[in-house]
Amino acid sequence: MEINRSSPKMPDFGPESLAGASMEEQNTESMSALILAAVAVSTAAYLWGGKLLSLGSLKLGSRFLNDSKSTGGGSNCIVRHMEENDRNCVVFFGSQTGNSQDMAEKLAREGQARFGLDTMLADLDEYDYEGLSDFPADKLAIFVMSSYGDGEPTDNAQRFYDFITDENCPFDADQNTALEKMRYAALGLGNSNYAHYNAVIRNVNKAMQAMGAQPLGPTGEIDDSLGDMEEEFLAWKEEMWAVVSQAMHLEEREVVFEPSCKVSETASTQLSSEASPHSASEVSIAPLSKTYGLFTNSQRDCVHIELDLKNTNLSYETGDHLGVYPSNPDIEVDRFLRAFGLQEKRDIVIDIQPTDGSKPTVPSPTTYDAVVRHHLEICGPVSRQLLSILAGFVTDERHKVTLTSLGRDKDAFFEATTHRYYNLAGFIEELFPENPVLPIPLEVLLDSVPKLRPRYYSISSSSLVQRGTLAITAVVECYPIPNTARFFHGVATNYLLDLALRLGGVGLETTTRRVSYSTPGLGPGSSPTLPVAVRKSNFRLANDLSHVIMIGCGTGVAPFRAFVQERAAMMQAGQAVGNMTLFYGCRKEAEDFLYRGEWKGYQEILGDKFKMHVAFSRQTEKKVYVQDLLEQEAQTIYQALRNNGHVYVCGDATMGRGVSKTLCNILSITSHMSLADSEAWLEDMRSSHKYQVFTSNLLHCRHTPF
Repeated sequence: MEINRSSPKMPDFGPESLAGASMEEQNTESMSALILAAVAVSTAAYLWGGKLLSLGSLKLGSRFLNDSKSTGGGSNCIVRHMEENDRNCVVFFGSQTGNSQDMAEKLAREGQARFGLDTMLADLDEYDYEGLSDFPADKLAIFVMSSYGDGEPTDNAQRFYDFITDENCPFDADQNTALEKMRYAALGLGNSNYAHYNAVIRNVNKAMQAMGAQPLGPTGEIDDSLGDMEEEFLAWKEEMWAVVSQAMHLEEREVVFEPSCKVSETASTQLSSEASPHSASEVSIAPLSKTYGLFTNSQRDCVHIELDLKNTNLSYETGDHLGVYPSNPDIEVDRFLRAFGLQEKRDIVIDIQPTDGSKPTVPSPTTYDAVVRHHLEICGPVSRQLLSILAGFVTDERHKVTLTSLGRDKDAFFEATTHRYYNLAGFIEELFPENPVLPIPLEVLLDSVPKLRPRYYSISSSSLVQRGTLAITAVVECYPIPNTARFFHGVATNYLLDLALRLGGVGLETTTRRVSYSTPGLGPGSSPTLPVAVRKSNFRLANDLSHVIMIGCGTGVAPFRAFVQERAAMMQAGQAVGNMTLFYGCRKEAEDFLYRGEWKGYQEILGDKFKMHVAFSRQTEKKVYVQDLLEQEAQTIYQALRNNGHVYVCGDATMGRGVSKTLCNILSITSHMSLADSEAWLEDMRSSHKYQVFTSNLLHCRHTPF
C-alpha cells in the first residue's frame, strides 16, 4: 500500500542540518580506554590434526604490514612481489565479513607448517593482475572467495573479478594459453538460498581454465545456509592438499606447537599508549551524538545511532558500510577468565611480543582482562577442532579424555552442541561442572581462539545530508535458548544497545535480558564512544534520473533511508531527481515499522517522485510480504526496468531469493517472454550493477553472535 498516514514532518534540510550534529575521562581507566581503542582485526591461528600451527614467518600482503620487503618501483604486481620475497605459494581472499579471510589464513599457515611452503596471504584488492600470465609453474595460487548478495563478488574482490572474467582477454597473450603455467586451487563460500549460489568462484574458475590455468583438486563450495562451514572446509582442504602435495612433490612433515608470541607478566603498571595497531586512516574513535529506539515491542529493541565525525578522520559516501569494533560483555569475559584459570590474574600487566620480531597484533603492555575483553572472539560458537587443540594442553586426565573424544567424534560433538548456542567457556562449564577450569597458557589461547572482528552495518544516513554525522540501524539480537534459562546475546548489537542507553536513548527497553559492558572513560557529561571504520561499497544510488526500485525488509531498509534522504535534499536544493519506489516489509505497523515518522516528510518533499508500499506480515490473519506488493505493482516495475531503471534489494537470504523469483515472473508475464529470457534480463542488469542484492550477513556480522 502507498503510504498515506499522518506522520511528523521530516526535518528541514537547512544549512545546520547539512553541517551535521556535534556532541568522552579518567586515569585509572585510561589503560582500558587505550585498549578499547586498539581493538584490532588480526590473524587467527590455524588448528589442524590436533596440533596448533603458529603464525611463524608467514608473510602477509601489504595491508598487514608484515612483509618488510618492498616490491620496488611502486609495483603492485603479485608475481613480482612473490619473486622478490621468495614466496612459492600465495593464498588470495575475497571476503566481505571475514569468513573467507579466516579460511585463507588457515590455509596459508597449514601450507607453511605442514608442507614447508613459503606462503603469503593476499587481499585481492591489494594487487594488479596483468602479471599473472607470468605466474611460474613451480608456484601455487589458492583462491578463497565469497559470493554475497545474489552471486556478486565481495567489495575487495570486485576489481579482480571484473578483470579475470572480462570476455576480452585481459592479458597480452593468446586467449587460450595466457594462464597455462598457473596451477591453482579454489574454494568458494556462498549461500544456497540464492539462485546464483557460489557464482563468483564458479565464474572465476571457468574464466581461468578457459585461459589454460590448471586446477589442482576439485573446486570447493561451502554453503553458509547449512551452518556447518567448519566441517565442509576441513573435508575440502584435506582433499585439496592431497592433490597439491602429489602434484608439487611436497613432503608432509610433523607439526609441533610453536607459539607465535611470548607472554610475560611484568611489574609495570604502565600500559601501551598505542591507540591502535591499525593505520590512523582505518579505525577512528567516534563519539555517539544521538540514539533512540525504533521499536515499540517490549520484547525487541532496534537502535538508531548517530556518530559525530567532526574530530575524526572518517568520511563516507551514501551506501557505504560501517565496521563496528565491539567488546565482549562482562558476563562472558568473567566466564572465559574463570574457565582458563585467569580470573585472579585478570588485572596483572603482561607483555605480548611476537616470536618472529614482527609488529605485535595486540598492543602491549596490556592485561589478561583486556586481551579477553577486546581481542578474542570468546562468544563465537565452540569449535570441534579447538577442543582437540585444548586437549593437548590440559593436565587433568578426565578433561583430556573428554575433549579428545569430542574433538574426534563429529556426531558426538554435534549431539552435545547443536541448537544450544554454547561458546567455548560455556561449553567447558557444561562439560565439567565440578571442575570447570582448564589452565591453558595464554599463548595457546591467543593462537587458537579467533580474533574479535568488526561487524558491518549498512549506513542509514546520506553523506550529502548528514555531512558531520553518520547513522546506523541495528536490531538487538537477544533470543531465549530453548529448554534452558539462558539467552543468546549478540555481541555487537548488545554493545550498541549498552552505549545507546548510556547516552540516554529514548524509546529503548531496559529489561532483565540486558548484558552489561565495561566502558572506560565515561564520567558525568561525557559521551560514549565507538571504534569504527568505514568500508567502501558498490551499493550506490544511481546518479542519473532513472527510476529506482528499492526492496527491503526489517533493517534492510537502512540504506534506502539514506537514498531517499539524499534525493529529498537534492530536490530541496532545486536539482532534478528520478522516481523512487520503496517496497518495505515488517511485522506490524505499530511495533516495528522503522522510521515511520520520516517517510511522510520525504513524500511531502519529493511529491510524486516518491512512493512507498508497506507489507505487514503479522498484522492480519493473512500474511503479506513484499513479493505480494511487487506483483500488485507489476506494471510500475516493468516500466522502470524497461527504461533502464535500477533495482536494489536488501534483507535476508530467503526474501532476496523470493524477490528475484517474483521479478522474473513479472518480466515474463508483462513482456510475454519466457522465464529463461526474464532471468537473462535480470542477469544483464546484475552485470551492469543495475540489480544489486545485499544479504542479511552483511547487515549484521560475520559470526553467530551479532
